[in-house]
Amino acid sequence: MTNIPPRPEDVPFELLPLSGMRRIIGERMTQSIRDFPQFAVSAQVDMSAVVALRERLKKEQPNVKISFNDIMLKAAALALKEQPRINCSFTPDGIKLFTQINVGFVAAVEDGVIVPVIRDADKKSLAEIAVEVKSLVERARAGKLGARATMGGTFTVSNLGMFDVDLVIPIINMPQAAILGVGAIRPAPCVVDGKVEPRPMCELWLSSDHRAVDGVISAQYLGALKAVLLDPSKLT
Repeated sequence: MTNIPPRPEDVPFELLPLSGMRRIIGERMTQSIRDFPQFAVSAQVDMSAVVALRERLKKEQPNVKISFNDIMLKAAALALKEQPRINCSFTPDGIKLFTQINVGFVAAVEDGVIVPVIRDADKKSLAEIAVEVKSLVERARAGKLGARATMGGTFTVSNLGMFDVDLVIPIINMPQAAILGVGAIRPAPCVVDGKVEPRPMCELWLSSDHRAVDGVISAQYLGALKAVLLDPSKLT
């Protein structure tokens, strides 16, 4: 006989204890939403040139597997170099404008996520970033990533495209001023020279701290990022 709850609202459940990581994530995300006035701007970008670049690199550098996430990290860093005003953090005494570009990326681990940091990402080649990302993720999932590897980030990329997600509206990784959400690359109709053609399109969302930047600064950053992705010759 099935056990019937004493009250209709008492639904049977199994309680998953909160791990230390899950508790910290909950606390930090709650604090971010509560204390940071966040807004988002979005853009779609034609990834044809990026797809072609990755295919070319597969042939030229067969020993280094370069993912779309690696490309996005380097592109994000180059856009920060072009638009340094968003590479910042709000403080009560003023806005910290970082002179170093350290891009963090969201990586899944057991019972949570962690944000390792690629330091001086704008100065590293795609191959160097790919190797470093692979090493950081492997160490994180093995529980061997030291706290230092997650410190000093000035901007974060949250890419869920590999999980077939179209749209990501991420929460800012405190105390940074912005975080980029990246969706999947999908074929979609696109107007090219007055004609509709299928193109590999990607949705980008940028969440920003309105205390540190405004919509114009965020839009200028997204514009710089799109320019890099449309002409990725500088990425290598």
